[in-house]
Amino acid sequence: MVNKDPGKYTNPAGFYIHLVEENTPIPIGFETNSQRKAREETERRRDAERRAQQELEYDYEDYRNAEIDRYIAMPGQALAYLTGKREILRLRAQAIGQLGHAFSLPDFHAAVLDQGSLPMPVLERAITDWVSQAGPAGTNQAP
Repeated sequence: MVNKDPGKYTNPAGFYIHLVEENTPIPIGFETNSQRKAREETERRRDAERRAQQELEYDYEDYRNAEIDRYIAMPGQALAYLTGKREILRLRAQAIGQLGHAFSLPDFHAAVLDQGSLPMPVLERAITDWVSQAGPAGTNQAP
């Protein structure tokens, strides 16, 4: 904080010399109208975001702590989730490769989710059957 004691500096130049000697950034003293509007808009958005974050029902720190506790209590859960995710992405890429333009992401999601909780090899067989029923390149063969 700069001390602007009026008795210490007899003219504005003395005050600015003091700022330079103290390595204090010297204010330019003006901003254009567009700069002012941009600054005010940034401040308004920042304040709105702060208010929105304060209104959240949970605290981010509490959420992070709960996630950490969950991974400590069930260390295999994160690994199982990632393994399942990678397998489903692999099956999706395989289905896209076989069906081409006939591939439908909503239909693929339904084919995966309609099976319920399955071991990955069983899900792979179910998706392979779904792809064969959908038919290559949009032929839509009936079972």
